[in-house]
Amino acid sequence: MPVELPGFYFDPEKGKYFKIEDSKTAPTTRYTNNDVKRRRLLEEKKRVEEEKAKRLLAFPRKLKRAKILEDPLLGGFLQRETAQDRPVVHNGRDDDTVIKSWARGLSDKGKVDLWPDLIQNGIMIGTISHLWVGGSDSRTGLGVTYAAVDDDSLTSSYIPRDGADEINFAYANVRYRRTDFMPMPETITIPQLSSLRFHEPSGRMFLTSRMPTRTPSIAWFSPNQSEPPIEEEERPTWQLGNSPNLIKISAPTPKGTKYGVINTSCPAPSYSRLTCIAGGDVGLLQLTNDSRLSWLTKPPPPSSSSSKTNHDSAPPMAKHGEVLSLDFLTVNPAEVILVGGRTGRVCVLDMRVPEEEWGWIKHPSSAAHVRSVGSHGVLVAGPMSAMRLYDIRWCKTAKGSTISDNDGGDGTTSIDTVMDWQPSRSGSGP
Repeated sequence: MPVELPGFYFDPEKGKYFKIEDSKTAPTTRYTNNDVKRRRLLEEKKRVEEEKAKRLLAFPRKLKRAKILEDPLLGGFLQRETAQDRPVVHNGRDDDTVIKSWARGLSDKGKVDLWPDLIQNGIMIGTISHLWVGGSDSRTGLGVTYAAVDDDSLTSSYIPRDGADEINFAYANVRYRRTDFMPMPETITIPQLSSLRFHEPSGRMFLTSRMPTRTPSIAWFSPNQSEPPIEEEERPTWQLGNSPNLIKISAPTPKGTKYGVINTSCPAPSYSRLTCIAGGDVGLLQLTNDSRLSWLTKPPPPSSSSSKTNHDSAPPMAKHGEVLSLDFLTVNPAEVILVGGRTGRVCVLDMRVPEEEWGWIKHPSSAAHVRSVGSHGVLVAGPMSAMRLYDIRWCKTAKGSTISDNDGGDGTTSIDTVMDWQPSRSGSGP
């Protein structure tokens, strides 16, 4: 314990005594009257907390954890409200009470084995890379799924559910006697499948490939859907396993690029002039309602070791990097597209205005997933458990303004004020 000398302050970090100066005569020094007073208050508070912790550790057998704290929902909220070290957003230690509560409510509703031949000792050999699930068959109540394993082997199957809303094939074999519930391999093949999306207004299933090519393309097929006669009311509307031929439309890569890949696609809403958009390493492709395919954005500039890209300034769309994710904005889905890039930028692409007026958001990781939430929210997720919710009314543009400046928005939250979730790293539950 250092000796207390009048007019001097002992700094435990530096291990030295420093003269206490008057804040009026020496305002730049760290050891003024006000600064030393604040330091001593913090040191006293820290000392009291350490002594309290030592007393608690001295009597471990007398401490009993309340049973109610073991409950993920109620106990988690009590722990969050009563704990001294309460988690604060953005400090990397957010508690996961809400997520645990949601996960606790999950229950097993059955399964569909799409590839029985790939299951060995109860374990599937392979990874489901793409999955689409729909339930639009209102006559029979059967669900439908299309899936691909390891970017290949497209398969379809019905999803039968009983009165308890569980997947029940035994019930289905009795209820739908004329329907084959075995998984049905489709004859369609797309090498290195990168996306599988269904456009309900046109009844098309869109597929894209990440295989490098001089003519990136968007392919689709239309699953057979027909209203069965009244006497066959048990027959489902979707006729799986006999899909028609695959239709593919290509667009030559823009000038200055040799090969291109398509990483993702997104079907357009019903009232848009577009049917589907797709993105990759050379920009965005747009498929119009009259089946014309063209480039929506300019290609990125050729890479050069001597040139440096300043990612802190607002770049045009071409500099947002390789496109990884796409979605249409909920508030105006016909004209505004959300584009997630590998550089971590999310472009708010408004087809009604010039490229310089497109907004952008800087995410701490690659924008692997982007979804429109509510009227102005954008949920972005990527590697390193980086998931945030942004307000696009306050995102930046190439002119240095915000979208709210151009649209007259009255939002009061800046783009830096976001909801940030990261999983707890302590490994201890509530």
